[in-house]
Amino acid sequence: MTEAPRAGFIDRFLDWSEREPNIVAIEETEGRRSFTYAEARSRIEELRGQLAAAGVQPGDRVLLMLPLGADFILAFYALASLSAIAVTVSPHITSWELAPILSDAQPVGLVSNDDLLTAHADAFQPLTGLRFVFSTEREQAAADLPLTGIGAANPVVSCHYTYKGFANPVGVLHRYHDYTHSILGMAGGLDVPFEAGDVFLGWLPIYAVYSLTMSVLMPLSYGCTLIVMEKVRSNFLQSISDTHARLAPMIPPMIPLLLRQCEGKPLPPLNPQLAIPTGGSYLDPALARRVEAALGVPVLQGYGTTETLPVLGNHPGNRRDGAIGKLIIGADRAAILDSHGQELPPGEENVGEIAIMGPSVAEGFLNGPQDSAHFFRDGWFHTGDLGWRDADGYFYFLGRRIAITKIAAQMVDLAEVEQVLARHPAIAKARTLVHNDEELIASVMLHPGREVDSRSLRDYCRQFLSPHKIPKRFNLYPAQSA
Repeated sequence: MTEAPRAGFIDRFLDWSEREPNIVAIEETEGRRSFTYAEARSRIEELRGQLAAAGVQPGDRVLLMLPLGADFILAFYALASLSAIAVTVSPHITSWELAPILSDAQPVGLVSNDDLLTAHADAFQPLTGLRFVFSTEREQAAADLPLTGIGAANPVVSCHYTYKGFANPVGVLHRYHDYTHSILGMAGGLDVPFEAGDVFLGWLPIYAVYSLTMSVLMPLSYGCTLIVMEKVRSNFLQSISDTHARLAPMIPPMIPLLLRQCEGKPLPPLNPQLAIPTGGSYLDPALARRVEAALGVPVLQGYGTTETLPVLGNHPGNRRDGAIGKLIIGADRAAILDSHGQELPPGEENVGEIAIMGPSVAEGFLNGPQDSAHFFRDGWFHTGDLGWRDADGYFYFLGRRIAITKIAAQMVDLAEVEQVLARHPAIAKARTLVHNDEELIASVMLHPGREVDSRSLRDYCRQFLSPHKIPKRFNLYPAQSA
């Protein structure tokens, strides 16, 4: 078993709060709030004391549902410092989507805000083991608890829910140093080391592992400044220029918009060390080349899953066109496996399933030994993604073998969408497919004598599904005659 590093993201943040207490750690846009490293530490210690006073114990699962901003970040650090498990979910989730997560995770507490607690009150009602409800908007009794390092200890600190084609979400547990390995791997390949005060842009949803690791835990591990933009500005390029950003993590759907802002126009001043890492879904290599040519900065495709954290990547001096990257974590292994679990040799003709093993990989799914057995076998995590690798260790993504996809870089389980459609009283059967990678199409067969139109189906889906899961097009078919 790989030995855990001695300094994870809490220990590193603690060190920076002592070395450079006055550097801004987190700044929210529109002048709302700003926290230096010393102020962020003080707020974490305050939250830590309040959560401990509420009865949070090591290993407790606590639902963390907050908008993108400092409150989420500081609460995540406070929970991890107590060796509690933050169950991170989107603030835009529907109550129908939230219900199976709550049933599976059975959190002992809720950390949210008043609006979200009210909106999902019915979903919270069945929870029987709930010990506390914590709103970041309400005054809490003062109970500071000094922040201490975790060191080589390696508790479980997060549970992220994802989809694997089962219709219901599955919880993925990550330990403290899973993140350490990923952070060190991502940072280690950059041509120029980070300097204290370097700016990262945090405009991606940080409840997900890619943006949590890349946009939060990494900058705060290196004394950098995270500028959080809850409402993503339409002019990405101007935001990158105005903030003098060193790293601007993006998802592929943002790249065409960025391209339109920079092609054929004078460029605003940019940080000469600017890099744009992308993840969450596959980026068209031709599009990446056009952005690089227009901006003169590297656009770096990476790869990871909820279960592996960011694990493959391209770096400025170590990349290949069209590849999702090579292994960035020295203690991990990556391979292409055939249907029998045997490793395939390099070569474009040897297509198989991308598999990962090592210290950044989760140990299985929460409460799901049978589901785990589908994906965690013989030490490997079988990602469900198809690809090949070349002789130099670069991996290439070709598609998926399971019925999931990414829309706007967010996971969509086709079975879940079909399950929702099948609940509609007019629908006898439903099937979904993905067109052009980013368009979800639903084909539905109606019950005899029933009618429905696309607009009403779209409205119906909004009651149960997040916006990115709602089909763009509906193909309607009458009932088949006997």
